[in-house]
Amino acid sequence: MHQKPLAVSQAGMHSSSLKLEEAGDQIEHLQNPTFNTSPLPPLALGAIGEPARLRYNIAYESFQKKLREGAQSADRMSQNVTVSGDGYVQADDANVQRLINVEHGRGGDVYWSTHPVGDQGAGKGGQGVALAAGAVGAGATARYLDSRVRSYKLWTEADAAQKARFARTSQRTATLLKFASGLSVAAAVGAVLWSTAVSTDDEALNDAVLYWDEESEGLADVFGFRSEETIEALQAAWAGDAMEAADKKIRDFVTAGRQLADRAASHSSHVTQVVNHLNTLHDMAFAATVAEIAILVAMRAINAMIPTSLAITELVGRRLALTVISIHGLIAAAMGAVIFAEMDDEIPTSKGVPETGFPKFAEV
Repeated sequence: MHQKPLAVSQAGMHSSSLKLEEAGDQIEHLQNPTFNTSPLPPLALGAIGEPARLRYNIAYESFQKKLREGAQSADRMSQNVTVSGDGYVQADDANVQRLINVEHGRGGDVYWSTHPVGDQGAGKGGQGVALAAGAVGAGATARYLDSRVRSYKLWTEADAAQKARFARTSQRTATLLKFASGLSVAAAVGAVLWSTAVSTDDEALNDAVLYWDEESEGLADVFGFRSEETIEALQAAWAGDAMEAADKKIRDFVTAGRQLADRAASHSSHVTQVVNHLNTLHDMAFAATVAEIAILVAMRAINAMIPTSLAITELVGRRLALTVISIHGLIAAAMGAVIFAEMDDEIPTSKGVPETGFPKFAEV
């Protein structure tokens, strides 16, 4: 049986509680993402990348802490709404109410939408109820799972160049340089240096890319996507006059969530960048090594017939070493500029909007 949509009154506090609980549940989901991830293991970026790896792990742990705080804050807000009846979702302050509406794609009042689902194969009376909209919108868990499926499809359909493969390439280059060391003393210098650029694990970086994509998309599902409209709404909410404590909690919760979503998007972009840079640089190193070794082998083969070929061999070995040194430096620069410099604990903010943490509540 079909039912008509029911409008939620502004005094409907129970709907507020339910939606905040869903926000908390979705944030908790993000602490245990679909794609297993953890801090990067030692040598995931090679010995030369250890400072960048440690910086990455600090950013990862900080982000996980923020997620825990967000889930706890949503839970406590939900409890306070239920117990005290304070209208957290329907704010008294017009700018804060606008912030809620903009962040979650609404231009007007909040509605519950009730309609039958699952009619096929469910037998008679096989109906379900979908609740939509609200502070984060009902059906958050369904949207979360849907976004995870989208994320996985996008990843599997993406160009292979976006997936980390530099670990395998770095190991192959190391094997070739070890061989070159037996042909040229100068090439041995490049082999020793290159050993510090050898990575141990491609999958750790692939999981990291998937992790930040998932976190970025999941938080955007809860707090909305960054746009000029959301930035203006945030600025207006922070520029307004004094407001009730409940409205401040709403403003702080949405602001903290929006800033955390921006941080996840930033980290996603930077990790993807460094993977692409490292793929390219390691490909260059491998190609250059193959080309120079071909010359070294040829020179060694004609060494008995042309005495000067030994000197040429060392020149080629020296050129190979210089090439390795140059690419080694570029690898260090890429990790330093993208991961070490960018993946810090600073939260992206907008003009007039301070860095904000999720609201906390005193234990009762």
